[in-house]
Amino acid sequence: MKTLIATIAIVTMIGLIATGCDPSSATPPVPSRPPSVQPTPANHRVQIGLGGSVELPDQGTGISFDRVVEDSRCPANVVCISAGQVVIELTVAEADTSAVVRLSFEPGSGAQSPWTRVPSSQPGLEGISIRMTALEDNPGSAADKEGGVLTAVLEVMVDRG
Repeated sequence: MKTLIATIAIVTMIGLIATGCDPSSATPPVPSRPPSVQPTPANHRVQIGLGGSVELPDQGTGISFDRVVEDSRCPANVVCISAGQVVIELTVAEADTSAVVRLSFEPGSGAQSPWTRVPSSQPGLEGISIRMTALEDNPGSAADKEGGVLTAVLEVMVDRG
C-alpha cells in the first residue's frame, strides 16, 4: 500500500513538473505585427411613429417613417396559421442626400430581421444599415387599421470607417 501511494505521488510530481516547464503554456506568443484597429460602428436604437421622424444623435442623419407598404399580420383575437409580415418604407436623409429603404418584419418569428444597407448613389449615406426589431400598435390619435399609431422600433448602425 505504501508503494502504491509513493508511486502515485511520484507520478503526480513528474506530471506537474513536466507541464510547468512547458514554455508555450507560460507565455503567449508575440504577434509579428501590431493588430490593425478597426473602426467601431455606432449603434442607435430609435422608435418612430408612422408619419414621424427622428435624428440620430451626433450623426446629422434623419430617418422618417413614411408608410406601410404591406401589413399581413394576424388580427387581434384571431387564430392564424402564420403571424404574417409587415413591410415599411423609410426615408434616410443627410444634408442634401436621401434614400428610400424598405424593411420587413415577421412578428412572433423569433428571428431578427436582417440588416438592410441604405442605398447611396451619392456620398453621405454610405455605411448606414438599418433593421426593424419590432412594430408596435399604440393607441393614439392617428389611425391605422387597428385604430392606433404604428411605431417602428429600429436599430441603426453607422459605420463611417
